[in-house]
Amino acid sequence: MPIDVTINVAKATGENSVAEAVVLGLQAQLPPDAYHAERDDGEDVLIKKQDGAADFSVAIVFNTLKGVRINPDKEQAAAGSRANTIFARGLPANRF
Repeated sequence: MPIDVTINVAKATGENSVAEAVVLGLQAQLPPDAYHAERDDGEDVLIKKQDGAADFSVAIVFNTLKGVRINPDKEQAAAGSRANTIFARGLPANRF
């Protein structure tokens, strides 16, 4: 069953603070026995399934935060691992 998560971010928030707000929002709204959210490298957000949890996918339904791009990417699990991680990197819109 889908889990809808809404995260509010204040206007003019920097990329690292956006990532922190996303992690805190995910931690507050996702079942902790199934998922773990954390930051990596400041602006990167990782969502990991806990042992025994079902595989999952993430869909960004909409983003009204101006100046931030969200680029979801599935991280490769180690050989023999059953990990399923979504790696989402927030980037300012003008950064390439």
